[in-house]
Amino acid sequence: MTTRDLEQVVESALLDAGVSEERARATAARLGDELVQLPTKADLDERIRQSERLTNERFDAVDHRFDAIAVRIEMLDRTMWRVFLGMGTIMLAMFGAVFGALMYAVFGA
Repeated sequence: MTTRDLEQVVESALLDAGVSEERARATAARLGDELVQLPTKADLDERIRQSERLTNERFDAVDHRFDAIAVRIEMLDRTMWRVFLGMGTIMLAMFGAVFGALMYAVFGA
């Protein structure tokens, strides 16, 4: 069924309902103009594809951000362990020095 066929059906229905002929034609023509402006199925499918593509791109961007954050956390974790082990080594050396000095003071003199 074409737009013109729909216009004729609407026009005849309005005439049967008692609407003036001029008003029925104007209403049918306005309806036909609005029908022509409606998007087709192909247009709607294209919009859906674009929306899905944009959504996927956004998810990919967020995923990359999370990956970058995970890498930073891993680097921070490694750094923290290095600092912890380094501090432990320094504390052990200091304890050894103090203990050695104490032992020397008590037993070495």
